[in-house]
Amino acid sequence: MSKERMTYWLLTSEYPPFYGGGISTYCAFTSKMMSEQGHSVTVFVYDSSVKNIKVTYEDGIRLVRFQPNRTPASQHLGHLTALSYEYAAIVEKFINEEGKPDVIESQEYLGIAYYLLLFKWLGYDWCKGLRIVITSHSPAFLYLPQNHISIFSYPIWWVSEMERFCLLAADMIISPSEFLIKRINEDVNLSLNRIKIIPNPFYGRTNETDNPLEGQVTKEIVLLGKLSVQKGTFHVLKYMEEIWKGNPALRLHLVGDQSILYHPAKKTMGDIIREKYSNRIASGQLVLSEKVHSSSYTKLLNGCLAVIVPSTFDNFPYVVLEAMSMGKIVLASKQGGQREMIADGVNGFLFDHNDPNSFANSIEKILSLSVEERSLISQSAVRQVEAVCDPKVVYQKKREALSDLNDRCKRQPLFPFIRTNAVESEHHFESTSLPLSVVITYFNSGRFLDGVLKNLSNVSLPDFEIIIIDDGSTEEESIIALNKLEGERDIRVVRQNNRGLAAARNRGANEAKGKYLAFLDADDLVEPSYFSKAIAVLDRYPNVHYVGAWTRYFEGSNKIWPTFNPEPPIILYHNTINSSSLVFRKESFLKVGGNDQNMVFKGLEDYDMIIKMAEANMPGVSLPEPLFNYRVRKDSMVRGITAYQKKMIAENMRFSHASLFERFSVLVNNLVAMNGTTKDIDNPSLDYDFADKIPIGGKLALKVASYIKRNKILRPIAYKIYRAIN
Repeated sequence: MSKERMTYWLLTSEYPPFYGGGISTYCAFTSKMMSEQGHSVTVFVYDSSVKNIKVTYEDGIRLVRFQPNRTPASQHLGHLTALSYEYAAIVEKFINEEGKPDVIESQEYLGIAYYLLLFKWLGYDWCKGLRIVITSHSPAFLYLPQNHISIFSYPIWWVSEMERFCLLAADMIISPSEFLIKRINEDVNLSLNRIKIIPNPFYGRTNETDNPLEGQVTKEIVLLGKLSVQKGTFHVLKYMEEIWKGNPALRLHLVGDQSILYHPAKKTMGDIIREKYSNRIASGQLVLSEKVHSSSYTKLLNGCLAVIVPSTFDNFPYVVLEAMSMGKIVLASKQGGQREMIADGVNGFLFDHNDPNSFANSIEKILSLSVEERSLISQSAVRQVEAVCDPKVVYQKKREALSDLNDRCKRQPLFPFIRTNAVESEHHFESTSLPLSVVITYFNSGRFLDGVLKNLSNVSLPDFEIIIIDDGSTEEESIIALNKLEGERDIRVVRQNNRGLAAARNRGANEAKGKYLAFLDADDLVEPSYFSKAIAVLDRYPNVHYVGAWTRYFEGSNKIWPTFNPEPPIILYHNTINSSSLVFRKESFLKVGGNDQNMVFKGLEDYDMIIKMAEANMPGVSLPEPLFNYRVRKDSMVRGITAYQKKMIAENMRFSHASLFERFSVLVNNLVAMNGTTKDIDNPSLDYDFADKIPIGGKLALKVASYIKRNKILRPIAYKIYRAIN
């Protein structure tokens, strides 16, 4: 990119004045930095207090606050997943009205850019050619375990998967620290040539440097930030217990949000600290204060011995920059990107959580500093922040990085799956005269035949064949309906003795002349664009072997089942896609042997087919819109399967595909342990655990749980009740 003036859009879940965390600070500083350099900056942030969309301008920056329930997404997706869908929707709206920006930047946190990136990779016109940068801040899949929260609980696991996809699908990844990228790469196999290490910009108050004189320094050390396990709260209290034995005059001041829930104890961090360390609080050795705005830091930190940042895991905490820019002595852990800012003993101090004596030794060093030594470290800290994080310095690095930014979809012909090393089609680039064969499986389905054929006549695909496999119909009406089709152009009727659904599909696949293969039960319908959109994806990516879509139920239900890309481990835990409605590469379907015709209990052959494809490293994707219509029938085959039969089918599938289940056994077992059996689970974006605590139960409980999580007033009340009853 060589444009002098860019249109720059920034997607964030946090922005001043409503949030004061690191992401909020970063977005405020980055938007200011880009605007000062003459670029057109728009910030998109969700805001539940806004009725629809509210656009304001602040210092030349356009701020778009939008209601996170503008679309119906929240009716069938969990809160955080629906939020990602809303970000894609608001971006689509502004693109349709204004055109495409030069760059879109988003956080990876919470996967808010997931659907935007998914729409882009699936080739939707409105987002073709977008250049999307993901700036890595604090991925939940790395941070939550540090707070003793399992990432295997739904919906956390799915949110983590969205974050992983964002990192894999981005055109470029920016991280302020090498530390975070190294840890991410242990979980997600990133392409290193897409990663740029660029420090966060910082607008500081360097004129407020304190050059402490003898007698001004107190014996107070201050921890600024969230009182969480990840921020090192428990660790530093443990260290201080030992230090107080020899230095009881030293005071620890914890300043931060005390309401953070410590999930294993179902208590807030503030309550836990007050209960466990009541004697230290009573003696004045430990002080707890609520979080304050950074504008109050000067008064708060005046004369303190040191500011401590004891994180067990961190990226590039702004509190380090705040304190260093003020000339404070900073003691930080080596477990984070802060170690890339601090030279031990030169502009601050570092300790190592892996050495139990390291923190105490560093405190002793700080206590022994002379006035002159403190002054030198103070001045060096200020210079370091200016040299590394001054917005003009950061901008030059960012501008240089963006000059190399290109749309990866044009350069990389492979879809970015999270864990699957997908094989590529051997015949992807071979052309055929017939793109698609639609196989209709038919057994006594005469009353539906006219409807499905009329539905297929509206399909937006110029050339395809229809094959009807009559699986031994016995009903006179159905036989007569088929006889009328004999000789019809583009419709072939193939009859066989009754052998079951799997055999009918396999027969259709072998009869098919098309490059791609779609199965359709005679009572189901498709949207006109479904097949053309699915084929466009298959034509584009040789490592995609089938395509599905969200499912809309009709006749007896009007709900939407939002389906998800069926990758391990989730697909081994429960089905995430309507496996009866897929468009396959015919060669891939036949290569794995088609549907299993020998399953003891019938009805889940299509799900078994997806597991087969996964075992063969032939993954598929789901188009995130309702393009398949499923008729709800009381006499359907699936409804006739008993709970015990489902368990037996699942057991047999695990034996049949043992190598795949063994490869992902730890992940699958953890999902089962945290979420239970799969009896009622078909949507990983929902909070089933929280819904179980709502007395009404069932699907309605899931809707209530999602509503509560979206409502900032009800949310804290609900969690208090949740803690009280658990």
